[in-house]
Amino acid sequence: MLSWFGRCILLATLLGCLGGCTPLRDWVRKGFKVGPDYCPPPVASEEDWIDSGAPLLSAGQVDEGAWWALLNDPVLNDLTAQVRANNWTLREMGARVLASRAQFDYTKGKLFPQNQSINGTYSRNVFGFDQGPLPPEFLSLLGYQKWFNTGLASFAVGWEMDFWGKYRRAIEGQAAELEASVATRDQALVILQAEVADAYVQYQVAKSQAGLARRLAEFEGELVRLSNIKFKEGATSEVDPRTSETAYQGTLAKLRGYEMQSRLAMNRICVLTGRPPRDLEKELGDSGLPDLPGKLVVGIPQDLIRRRPDLREAERMVAAQSARIGVATSELLPALSVNGNIGVYYNTLGNFARSGALEGSIGPAIHWNVLNYGRLLAKVHYEDARLGESVAALENRVLEAQREVEDGIIRYLKTGEIIADLSRGAASARRAMELGVLQYRENAANYLWVYNLERALAQTLEQLINARGQQLLALVETYKALGGGWNIQDTPGGDLPEPQPDTPPENTLPKPRAIRLEDLPLPSVREAK
Repeated sequence: MLSWFGRCILLATLLGCLGGCTPLRDWVRKGFKVGPDYCPPPVASEEDWIDSGAPLLSAGQVDEGAWWALLNDPVLNDLTAQVRANNWTLREMGARVLASRAQFDYTKGKLFPQNQSINGTYSRNVFGFDQGPLPPEFLSLLGYQKWFNTGLASFAVGWEMDFWGKYRRAIEGQAAELEASVATRDQALVILQAEVADAYVQYQVAKSQAGLARRLAEFEGELVRLSNIKFKEGATSEVDPRTSETAYQGTLAKLRGYEMQSRLAMNRICVLTGRPPRDLEKELGDSGLPDLPGKLVVGIPQDLIRRRPDLREAERMVAAQSARIGVATSELLPALSVNGNIGVYYNTLGNFARSGALEGSIGPAIHWNVLNYGRLLAKVHYEDARLGESVAALENRVLEAQREVEDGIIRYLKTGEIIADLSRGAASARRAMELGVLQYRENAANYLWVYNLERALAQTLEQLINARGQQLLALVETYKALGGGWNIQDTPGGDLPEPQPDTPPENTLPKPRAIRLEDLPLPSVREAK
């Protein structure tokens, strides 16, 4: 004969299976859980990048750690380390991970008896002897008192058994959310390190532009002096000194703008590294823009979902939403629980009830929301629709990730071609200006001719500096889109990789810093050749 407890379990199983919600075989196959078992959704990706055959690209393994070490800039290495150590946004993300871990631990606890409580009551009561059928004197002789005490102390336990996997599905969902919070923190690390690299490049671009503006201002100051001399000697009209002064003041105004841009970038670096805005000029130095590596290592598109933390986050949120369907489905089925309590009852009503009396109970219980099917089914449909929403969000994010990488690659490659064109144009403009200054000194050309040549050179050099900065920013953008920078282990010696005894592959190390055309001093007006 089955016990009452066994009969309740059998009844709950039969009712649930006959309810048409989940076939018995599927319930057993899924580990005695209702709802869908999670399977990662397929995502669309190309086999290779559009420009995979470009000489400057490599399909090798992308560095998930310190990709910025390829730029061989110690200042940038130090800034990224400060971001990891001091950035407040990163600490906020870390606190969210801890909160998610605590929520996961709380959810795991629901597998055990959900209700465990110690209860106690006490009251002091008065008995109306005067209104009773017996005289008060007689009751007093029997030991009864007008005032008496009652009390109860008990321990109660209630355990809803995880018969349909309601709590196990909730644990699955919370575990996926915990992993998603870790991926969110990793993505924040990727973005913040890329942002400090971006700000550092912007700072060095502004400093390079300011250096060029100072050299141009010095050159134009000499032209102002020379044009004034020629005007006083009667060799030229007043137009020349006025025009040269206008150009000189315009260059000084540009210089002020570049100084402002460098300060703004410096303030941004301070906040990213967890410090109040302050002067970092000595710390950042004046080494100029870093040199680029020989090749841009981009891997293959299929690795993005494994490498990019935000894609892992989106995939984990799909898993969490899948588990919520099982939780909602379990509400359609009867809940089987075991309740019990034990306690001591105490009163002082009379001599025969002064001692405590032990009492207790234990037994199963069934709870089934049989008249709420419309609402509960709607909840299941809601969670299922949210699953479709999460899958669509993942698919779209994967496509956006591939687009971001492709955008970074084409900007990197085309900006390199632009730099080559501008370099040739700047060399030609520099030679033309040298000849123009010489002709002006010898009165073979007027100042307008020199002014046009100088403006052409200045514009080309400014574009060249901006293009070098844009190519570096394209590199930063590409590695951020590839998900580089989250899997890094800080060491006391810094975050640079340990030197390898073997010779690295060709064209993968940064080349020695070359002298750039925009860094050369401008030809002297006094000694033009």
